Amino acid sequence: MTRILLALFALAASPAAAQDGPAAGGRPSDGLLVRPDLQALVDLQVRRDGASLAARLDDTDPAVRARAAFALASVQDTSAVPALLDALGDSDSRVRADAAFALGQTADSTAAGELLEALGREPDATVRARLLEAVGKTGGSAALGRLAETAPRPAEEWARAMAIARFGLRGVHHAPATAWLAGLLTSDDPARREAAAYAFGRWS
Repeated sequence: MTRILLALFALAASPAAAQDGPAAGGRPSDGLLVRPDLQALVDLQVRRDGASLAARLDDTDPAVRARAAFALASVQDTSAVPALLDALGDSDSRVRADAAFALGQTADSTAAGELLEALGREPDATVRARLLEAVGKTGGSAALGRLAETAPRPAEEWARAMAIARFGLRGVHHAPATAWLAGLLTSDDPARREAAAYAFGRWS
């Protein structure tokens, strides 16, 4: 019964619930409620055993690797950052997405450069959104400048806007990025307008 309750808790703690702005998509189901091996990772998460979770990032099963990365997001163990950065190159997009989310939650500024490098090569839209989120939570002025110099893909303008908003919430600003964000206030897309308004509203 304890493991089932822990599993339900872990399901509720989705990336969407951890957003500090308009909601993004939740985490896909991985069969946690019927898989003892995944429930064991929840036990490690509750015990805040970052080292054991980081070791599971090398598991042969991508569901285990992804769940371990996701668990590390709440543990926020900075010693796991190198393993999470390696996981950004995983063959499974679920692992890459959860690793990016976990890196953002660590707020470790040393990860920002490699997050941007991963963004430059990442083809999956969901992973890219998580990478942008993580960059916004970890990067400094140099990272924001690099982000501002890169033309956004039309489909991810919302995620980019939220990333810039998160930079600003930490007091990191860049004139071209702010100007781009201001331009979204007159966008035909209400989601883009909402993201820009959210940023400027939280900065004031």
